Amino acid sequence: MLVLAACAGHGTGPVALVGATSTTPSPPVPAVQYELTHDPAAACWRARLRATGIDAAAGDLRLVLEDWGEWTEVGATYLGALEVRPPAKSDPRSRSRFPVAPPPDWDGTLEASYVIPLARVGSRTRQSHGLLPKHDGGEAAGFSINTFFDLFQGGKPLDAVRTIRFAGPPDATIATGWGGVSTGSQEVRFRHPIDNVPLLFGRSAGLSTAEVDGCRYEIAQFGAGPDATPHVLRVARSLVPLYGRHSGRPHDEPVRVLLTPLSPGGTNTDHGCVVGLPDRESDGGLPPEFVRLLAHELFHDWLGGYLDPPDDESLVWFHEGFTEYLALWHVAAAGLLGPDWFAERVVGADAAARGSEAFGRVTFADPKVRWRDGNGPNETLGYQGGTTLAFFADVELRRRGRPGLMGLVAGLLRGEDRRLTIDGIREWMESNGLAGFYADHVARPAALPELDSALREVGFESFGREASLTYLGIQAEGEDLPCRIVALDPEGPAARVGARIGDRVLACSPSRMNPPGIGDDVATPYRFGLNTFASGAEIANLEVTRDGKDLTIGIQPRLIPGGFRVAYRARDGATERFFRYDPQQDGR
Repeated sequence: MLVLAACAGHGTGPVALVGATSTTPSPPVPAVQYELTHDPAAACWRARLRATGIDAAAGDLRLVLEDWGEWTEVGATYLGALEVRPPAKSDPRSRSRFPVAPPPDWDGTLEASYVIPLARVGSRTRQSHGLLPKHDGGEAAGFSINTFFDLFQGGKPLDAVRTIRFAGPPDATIATGWGGVSTGSQEVRFRHPIDNVPLLFGRSAGLSTAEVDGCRYEIAQFGAGPDATPHVLRVARSLVPLYGRHSGRPHDEPVRVLLTPLSPGGTNTDHGCVVGLPDRESDGGLPPEFVRLLAHELFHDWLGGYLDPPDDESLVWFHEGFTEYLALWHVAAAGLLGPDWFAERVVGADAAARGSEAFGRVTFADPKVRWRDGNGPNETLGYQGGTTLAFFADVELRRRGRPGLMGLVAGLLRGEDRRLTIDGIREWMESNGLAGFYADHVARPAALPELDSALREVGFESFGREASLTYLGIQAEGEDLPCRIVALDPEGPAARVGARIGDRVLACSPSRMNPPGIGDDVATPYRFGLNTFASGAEIANLEVTRDGKDLTIGIQPRLIPGGFRVAYRARDGATERFFRYDPQQDGR
């Protein structure tokens, strides 16, 4: 099946490829034709490019392959068999740019070919560069921005009609954010620079589509397992119109969600998102964690799409943390998951933020903060602290009689400049009664308000709930890391896998987001790790040093009773007002 699509970026309509009639003939528009062939036998993508009609006098010419996913760190192996005519050489100042040197009699035609290897799932390359193209022997997935060279002239993307043809085995399903789903081949055409979309090749395990109120929904699934696409479609149809109505900015292109086992987590792109395939029973719905992830990625079309964050990622705490909060709020407001689930997620985010070493030390508004530190203290504070900061801002707005936090997103979208800036956020907060909030919690080292009173104010009540503890059979010297093992239960899980007295524990994973308390009736002396590890983890990993060597010890914890935590539930009808947002009350 051949799909022909004219694609446009956020905020633009379909682009006419034929100019309007004029008395002065316009110069011909350059054309760039691409071919991308999926070769599963060789585990690679073979790419060709042919550009015509380029005016050599219009400025210096470069081929650019964006370093998204840091492909330049992989080295020359990422771009195999690269041939360019006229010749091009890598720019020593930027390995992703290739200046072209046309001869004096050049006819304006450029050709290039290259091969991109697919990293095997589980390989070192896949683990360290998760955004590069990958495969599992059957399926393949990647992104356009680090797959297709684009042409730049005079420092800007070449104004050209770009046509891309995808090909694979005759029975292969091809799915892209530009053209949707097809079999065997697909072709798309547009007049804008190469932007970022997901690219998938393999076998479709499910496809669900709908056309509702002028919005097209396309949900495709790759990989084995029960077809989750009808459930994902239901979530998307519930959330996307709500996001659009509350922001004052309806979604203006097809909603494409591609499910694949090759990409854990989710990635939102310029046209569509790719999300890891959820584990689920054949007759069940979607796990709550997957609904949360999907809601988060879909909301990025607004906060991260229509509102564009800075390239330096100085606003990770806002475009990730506030996206997470507003996704949680909308999931509850749409009735997909209840208020109690919402409260549990906020409590967990608050606990994780306060447990970060960056809490109370790092300032959200500081442009010098390196938020992406590999799930370290700053990233934890940015994502989790940003989530609870958004909750507190929402509560404060409602306390002052404002409709709620969606007013911030709607207000920024109404501005002429759709780029996210700290000045724009500050100005909106100051003009909407949050000047003191901004000064205390955004412009100073993160010190969040007290959570219990804020949850109670919007209609929740607390109660005690039992929680399991993760027993390892370890007694340690001191409560904080690093610490030394001083005793082991000889029949405990840690002793059975080789932990030793004297091992110095440096780190533990996976940790609990919201650790429970330990009840007074838990009398065991082997208390290390009881409330540290996620109770659902099959393996608790300890990073230790022993005799000068670093080791990782994987322990299967034994779940025991005796934990407790303070949880929250909605009082009868008390949270209904909190989960409403009326754009009309917000001046629209």
